[in-house]
Amino acid sequence: ANGVANDKGTVLVFGAEWCTACKKLEHTDLNDPDIRKAGSAMTWSKIDIDKNPSIAAMFDVRAVPTIIFLNNKGEPLHTTSGLVSAQRLTGLLNDYADKATQAGTMRGRHEQLLELVAEATRIAEGEDVPADTVLRIVELIAVPDPIGADETRHRLVAMGPGAWRGLVEALGHRKLAVRAAAYDLLKETTGQVIPYDPFLDPKERAGQAKAWRDWLDSVRPERAAPKPAPQDNAGTLDGEEEGKTAPRAPR
Repeated sequence: ANGVANDKGTVLVFGAEWCTACKKLEHTDLNDPDIRKAGSAMTWSKIDIDKNPSIAAMFDVRAVPTIIFLNNKGEPLHTTSGLVSAQRLTGLLNDYADKATQAGTMRGRHEQLLELVAEATRIAEGEDVPADTVLRIVELIAVPDPIGADETRHRLVAMGPGAWRGLVEALGHRKLAVRAAAYDLLKETTGQVIPYDPFLDPKERAGQAKAWRDWLDSVRPERAAPKPAPQDNAGTLDGEEEGKTAPRAPR
């Protein structure tokens, strides 16, 4: 918020109290005169992943320390994880301070959203939107404050039963933020309150996702999907082996 208000880029530093490398980064590297000078043009925010797990999940932080550079609109520009040399970090700060007005990755996401939503709305009423299309839409809106997210959520809800299959399959996504977004959309569009906790381990989540799938098959038996959800672009869904192509759910 401060970065956007002051038309500056922002540096997010994700760490944890138990992380030795994070303490080195904070107390040694970030106090380097060259780094402090290079970073003076940007707004800084330190985030403890244990105290702010939802923020870490939204930015898909999987290791600490992780540093994320945002532009002056709060859109991610670059992410680096693990310890980096003072020289490398100084170079990154100089580079991204000069790119504060550059479009972030979310702008590209918005263009993709428009295309995917247009594709989904062309599906005949009563037909299932392809599960992979719904999955891609949920992936694109399951990020912090994405452009066009609210409108897209409304359109997904308006698709009604046609989007349910894809949302149920998105419960198996490897990213916490995507699973959580899919569950929220399912509750909103179906009116059902079948338990599902996106934070549980894969085996427990699989059982809860199956309950949703069984319910969906009971209310739309003619469109029951005999195969699991498609593999997402960024990785595999729960239960899929890396490097193998998962079968795609039928239209």
